[in-house]
Amino acid sequence: MRFDELKTPAYVIDEKMLIHNLEILHKVEEDTGCHILLAQKAFSAYAEYPLIGKYISGTTASGIYEARLGAECMGKENHVFAPAFTDEDMDGLKNDDLEQIVPIFAFSSKSYVTDICRLALANIERFVTSDFYIDRIKHISQLEYRCLAGQKLEGDLDIIVGFASVGEQTAIVDIANGFSHSNISNLGIEVYDAIGEFTNCISGLFATAISKKGSMLEITPQFAYENQFAKGDAYVLPIHIHDSEVLLFISASDETKAGDMPVVRKIMAKAGGEVTLDSKGTVVIVDDSGMSRKILRDILEEAGYAVLAEATDGLEGVLAYKTYYPDIITLDITMPNMDGTEALKEIKAYDSNAKVIMITAAGQQHKVIEALKLGAKRFITKPFDKEEILKNIEEVLEG
Repeated sequence: MRFDELKTPAYVIDEKMLIHNLEILHKVEEDTGCHILLAQKAFSAYAEYPLIGKYISGTTASGIYEARLGAECMGKENHVFAPAFTDEDMDGLKNDDLEQIVPIFAFSSKSYVTDICRLALANIERFVTSDFYIDRIKHISQLEYRCLAGQKLEGDLDIIVGFASVGEQTAIVDIANGFSHSNISNLGIEVYDAIGEFTNCISGLFATAISKKGSMLEITPQFAYENQFAKGDAYVLPIHIHDSEVLLFISASDETKAGDMPVVRKIMAKAGGEVTLDSKGTVVIVDDSGMSRKILRDILEEAGYAVLAEATDGLEGVLAYKTYYPDIITLDITMPNMDGTEALKEIKAYDSNAKVIMITAAGQQHKVIEALKLGAKRFITKPFDKEEILKNIEEVLEG
């Protein structure tokens, strides 16, 4: 084996010398009656733990994950020195109870930060994987990142919520793939689109919860930035998925900036499909998210509907309605250039009989009510539920 051919990072261990030193330590234990423990310090060569465990008494750890490593890989004495946990905290850690774990690792003087962390982790567990862990939240004033995708909430609170990757990108891609049911391999607009929609789900749930306390938030279109700096008061929660880290980013000041030059995250709309004699009806889909358009289109076409066209914002949506005159048009509420509510007004002014279904995230009840007053027939919530979509489409067509 040539050392210069090893891929880095790599650990090269002389087992003969290791055993020699371990034998000395073992003799010290025998002669003195003391217990010698391996201080792990995020010890990476855990493959040697079974060997080391033959000679010394166990391990020490300075955190819950080092403690778990020592317990699982050496299985002897395991001494943990860390900030004190209550019995309730320990029960939560042992049982992977997010409701108990999040306040321990994501405590902030701004309660909404902890609330958003809880919602984000619950949705990672729901849509992506339960095989993840978190480190303690960090209060920062600047973050240099490879990418940052998310959205801003405006109103009684101004909050930026997003996910950032500062190095290895597997974790952020895993979230995108888990939420979109895709197989994206690298960073790019497809990942940013899916992360934006995933953040939209979290933001909607948070806006709904805070509205019950009398506060109103407006959900703005998603953003994405590459190779820039986020500047200002913020928190980042490190989340580890499949040995890769992604940061949940939450601003703590209305002066915080996510970046200077956003990426154009527009995924081009696909051409319309064919209308056959067997088609149940015709639909135009309007949404700035390519992921959402694809999911909705797949559901509709599989059920026998013809998608005449896709559009990426309200302006394109109005033009598509006038061009194709579909049986139904679906309008996402939050879009750039012209949002769904403004597009609805123009479409109804052009054709008072237009059948419009609004697409909305949670937390946009006031927008939904406004749209229904303007003549929308129904609304469908994200994340999409196939049965809900088909039920609403059928009822609107029959009505």
